[in-house]
Amino acid sequence: MTINRTFYDFDETVTVADLAVILGGVVAPSSAISASFITDIEPLHSVASGALSYVSSPKHLAGQAIPDNAVILASESCLNSLPDAIHLIIVDNPRLAYAKAAQHLVTERVDPKAHMATAGIAPDARIDPTAQISPRATIMHDAVIGAGTIIEAGAIIYPHVTIGAQCHIFANSSIAFADIGDHVVVRNGVVIGSAGFGLEPASDSIVKVPQLGIVRIADGCDIGSNSTIDRGALDDTIVGKMVMLDNLCHIAHNCVIGDNCMIAAQVGMAGSVTLGKNVIIGGQAGISGHLTIGDGAIIMGHSGVTKNIDANSTVVGFPAEASGDYWRKLAGLRRLLKQSDNKN
Repeated sequence: MTINRTFYDFDETVTVADLAVILGGVVAPSSAISASFITDIEPLHSVASGALSYVSSPKHLAGQAIPDNAVILASESCLNSLPDAIHLIIVDNPRLAYAKAAQHLVTERVDPKAHMATAGIAPDARIDPTAQISPRATIMHDAVIGAGTIIEAGAIIYPHVTIGAQCHIFANSSIAFADIGDHVVVRNGVVIGSAGFGLEPASDSIVKVPQLGIVRIADGCDIGSNSTIDRGALDDTIVGKMVMLDNLCHIAHNCVIGDNCMIAAQVGMAGSVTLGKNVIIGGQAGISGHLTIGDGAIIMGHSGVTKNIDANSTVVGFPAEASGDYWRKLAGLRRLLKQSDNKN
């Protein structure tokens, strides 16, 4: 996944040597020519020649094929695990260095006047003549609104956002850094495309890691009131077709939700969770980051998921486990308590 040039500008005048100076790092002696320019930022799993990425630990290099001339930020512990034909910048804290590099290399493509939340339509917004826009809605620079779409009062559509045909954007919702399909319903107070919760502790402060992806919502989805969907850090946050999201849900950066999932109210998903197709999640369930939930799985309400869930399985409890095991344990505990009460 490369930086989306619709939403972000990238400074391609910075060389590997320049970046090493900016970060206070050292270009490894074995590296390729350090006068090469950095052309993009990409996740390690898909980094291309000339693009920048980072690795925090040698264990994250397992199975990774890093191409020649990729630019990698890494600590000395990774030195012997990386190929010679890359541009390697040695730093103490690779993720912190990456955050600073991204801040230097990437800027949001925003007209200086675009964030003035004045109701109205920007002159260069592209709106189908059959769309219905409230006079108190705000459609910003270069936004695209499809045929038959309804946008209610107080809704704000930020620059470069694309919204498909026959959508309904309810009042006081906010959509930024997003590509939305057809027949999508976004209910009151929804926030789509905010920066994900990417932070890196420094010695005397906290550094925000730039969130450089977008949100992609496929056809037929329904996003419940006051829910939030954060844009990706590098990869995009993706919501598949016909996903039904209840009120007050939170979908963190880089999550991928498969088609036809149903997610009840107050569910929270941490970053980089992947849901398969046809997953059902009960209310107030929570899912830890970087987990995979298989197709057809059911997560019962109030569950706390801390490990991957197999396809077509049902889990409950905290930490969530197979529902049959959970209920058997609960029944056994009740029997023990009853026996204890009888003895007393």
